[in-house]
Amino acid sequence: MFLLRMLGLNKILYLKPAHCASPIKNIEMEKLAELKALIETAEKEGTAFYEKNNKAAGTRLRNALQQIKVIATDLRKDVTDKKNAAH
Repeated sequence: MFLLRMLGLNKILYLKPAHCASPIKNIEMEKLAELKALIETAEKEGTAFYEKNNKAAGTRLRNALQQIKVIATDLRKDVTDKKNAAH
């Protein structure tokens, strides 16, 4: 939870299982699941870096944060494209 607060994320992502057969929705759900796993990894590495002064954990934390940024950007684009396609 430390890293989630640090990133300004006050809520944990709760992912519902994909009940549809659409491959697009499954890909989106896989991205959300990957994002959730990366946040958990970043939280673990953040704890090691900030509380235990583990410098190697800082490198792993920065890597996880970069991956979170990339996936979040992809998901934002997917959401925007889907929203605009509805009009």
